[in-house]
Formats: sequence, structure tokens, C-alpha cells
Amino acid sequence: MSGGPWAADASQGPACAGPFSWALGLILLLAAALAPAAAPSPAPPNEVRGQVALPPEAEQLSGAQLTIELREIGSDQVWAEQRLTLVRPAAEQAFQLTWRHQALPYAPELRVRAGLQAQGRLLWLSEPKPLNPRQRSVDLGTLTLLRAPPPLAFQTVIDCRVRRFVVGMDGNQLVLRNGETTYPLRHDAEPPGSRHVALDDPSTFVQTEGTTADVSVRGVRYARCSLSR
Repeated sequence: MSGGPWAADASQGPACAGPFSWALGLILLLAAALAPAAAPSPAPPNEVRGQVALPPEAEQLSGAQLTIELREIGSDQVWAEQRLTLVRPAAEQAFQLTWRHQALPYAPELRVRAGLQAQGRLLWLSEPKPLNPRQRSVDLGTLTLLRAPPPLAFQTVIDCRVRRFVVGMDGNQLVLRNGETTYPLRHDAEPPGSRHVALDDPSTFVQTEGTTADVSVRGVRYARCSLSR
């Protein structure tokens, strides 16, 4: 039986399997090389946390809204915010903001700020605290709320896309508000192209024409802004 046809068939098996196995291995290698690489897992989000010290008056403002925001200075873009409705206000309110570092061609200036609103008005506001955008986890400590400046009478918002300004009456004085900085203005030119200049700085002015305005703050000019009330 050892010299029969079954023996001949068995001797040919390995010779046929060798090329087939080699070709199959080559196909598997090519498939692995052409397969898309697994996407890297996203980096964990950045985190900033802290507490807001509430004023004693907040105990009587059930339903007031506390807002904490992370905002970029210059573009005025909000990167993250948290809104908390105060049902039973305590002396301090903890907060936590999460955000992801953005690959930008510039180093953004970030600030964290808290504000307390009640009955449709901003009543208290904290000083802005700077934040390093490269820090993964930050504890800012305590943000203390201070009385917010009262809204201007007859105010107009000037939207310059990368920045917003407010012009209005503070008592009997026309002023320009740039964030927390206020510039008293004096009338400088009649329409068309009505122009108002800061009392102590001629490089700061507002020039309006129709529904558009040009604003200059200490020589930095914002052109073709839109007006809204």
C-alpha cells in the first residue's frame, strides 16, 4: 500500500500548499498596509474650576442666574460657559468649565468671569481672571462679585465683529464703554459723519454715519461697524 496512488497524492500536497500560502500571506500584508490607520484618541478636555463668592443680598434673589464664562479677549468669543439658577443661594457657589485647546496661529488671551443676573438685569460682576490656555487643569480659587455698573441710558451697541462697544448717556455725559473701561466723549463734528472724541485722548473716538460707525480706542481702529439699539 505504501507505493499506491494514495502515497503519490500525499507527496504532492505540500508542493501545492506552499505557493498558495505565500500568496495568501502577501494579500494579507497588502490589506494591512492599505487599511486606514486607527484614529488617535482625542486628548482629554481642559478644565477650570473654582468658586464664586456671592453677596449677602443674593439670599433674597431666589431664581437669580449665575453665569461663569471663559472668554477670549480681542475676538470676544466665548469658549465655555456655565449657567446656574440659584434656588437656595449659599455663601459660595462652585463652578467647573470644560473646553478643548484650539490650534490657533496666535496665543489667545483668555479670561474667566462671573456675573449674577436678576429680573433681567446684570447686578453683580467679578473682575476677569486670566487663564493660561496651555494648562490642562486649573483651580482659579474664588471669584468675588462686585456691583456691576448701571446700564447706560439711550445706549447703542456698536458691533465691530471682533469687538463690541456701547455708547450711551451716563447721567448728563455721553460715554463710550469698552469692556470695563469708560471714556467720556465730547462732540467734535456735525453730521454727516457725526464724530465724538474722548475728553482726555484724541486717539479714542466714535464716528457714525447712518447705520455704521468707525471706532478708535487709543489708536486701534475698528472700521465699518454696525449700530443697534
